[in-house]
Amino acid sequence: MTAAQPSVRALGLWSAILCTFFSLAYVVAQLAEWAGLLGSAGGPHSRGSAEGIELLLFEPFDSFLYAVGEGLERWIRIALIANGCLIPFLALQMYWPPLIWGGAFWAIAFPAATGLLAVHFGRIKELP
Repeated sequence: MTAAQPSVRALGLWSAILCTFFSLAYVVAQLAEWAGLLGSAGGPHSRGSAEGIELLLFEPFDSFLYAVGEGLERWIRIALIANGCLIPFLALQMYWPPLIWGGAFWAIAFPAATGLLAVHFGRIKELP
């Protein structure tokens, strides 16, 4: 079992918990968006007038988003590698939209990685 300073342990634990929570909230909101439950009927081009929010629309080249062991440790490593393997799907789906279906596995891989990290940091013993 790994040991760490109390502040490092707490920072790691709460960072992982918050990442898990916010990634799951994003997944739920994204599914609601795709289902048209958030008032946009499934996308930015269905909102009618987008005047004043053009900066927030997800358009390639036109938005700020474009700029932007063993046991438990073994599972964390696998989940983090899975996230890394999804990068091409997530990055290139702007150029070939069907790749988003591969990138959709992020909705599983990222919360799994951060949830496992939360468990890991929760188990770390504090140094005296």
